[in-house]
Amino acid sequence: MPDGRNPTAYPFGFSHGLTLRGMPTLTSFAGNVWFVSSLIGADSGGNDGSLRKPFATLDYAISRATANNDDVIFLMPGHAETLSTATQLAFDVAGVSIVGMGTGSKRPTFTFGTANTTTISVTAANVTVQNCLFVANFLSIATCFTVNGATDFWVDNCEFKDTSNVLNFLSIVTTVVSTNTDGLTFTNNKVRCDGTTTPGAAVVIANTIGDLTVSRNTVWHSVASNSQSALIEH
Repeated sequence: MPDGRNPTAYPFGFSHGLTLRGMPTLTSFAGNVWFVSSLIGADSGGNDGSLRKPFATLDYAISRATANNDDVIFLMPGHAETLSTATQLAFDVAGVSIVGMGTGSKRPTFTFGTANTTTISVTAANVTVQNCLFVANFLSIATCFTVNGATDFWVDNCEFKDTSNVLNFLSIVTTVVSTNTDGLTFTNNKVRCDGTTTPGAAVVIANTIGDLTVSRNTVWHSVASNSQSALIEH
């Protein structure tokens, strides 16, 4: 408790933000704050992206964000989307942070199906995605994220897993040749590879890159993949 010498229990403020029962306090964000829930949300009909009237899809929430405004999108517990193309979901607004709420199976979940070219395209700089679950549900999904001309993309505390030994990711983050992807960061993630088609590395760099950070990740391959990098390929 405060005393005469220290008028507050937090004399230096909250330099890293403040979280109450797993929910960050919204006053610590400079930009707009949006909420998304496939359980109770809608992308039309008067929903405004607030906690009580969330949007239904992440792509719609991103379309409402303002570039380089430090906007934050919270994906509510139990949120789920099924992706079927390379254009259905794009990270194309700069400076947006995407934060999943919930733990375990309640984390926001994105399931990739229909085609092995299904991917999330990243074309805007300074996009962050945290605490989400990504599931491969089609044969040899080439990559979860395709980073094309986007600097400082950050994937943190996410999990990636295959549905079976034939419905699987081949890689998680892949950069595109001849584009600038400096500052790519891949931290604190879990990757579970069950595919009998030998998966590639979690992070595949197709061009020169600066300031790459890959740390504190765990990668499992349940099938032997001799002479194949599990974490980084350049």
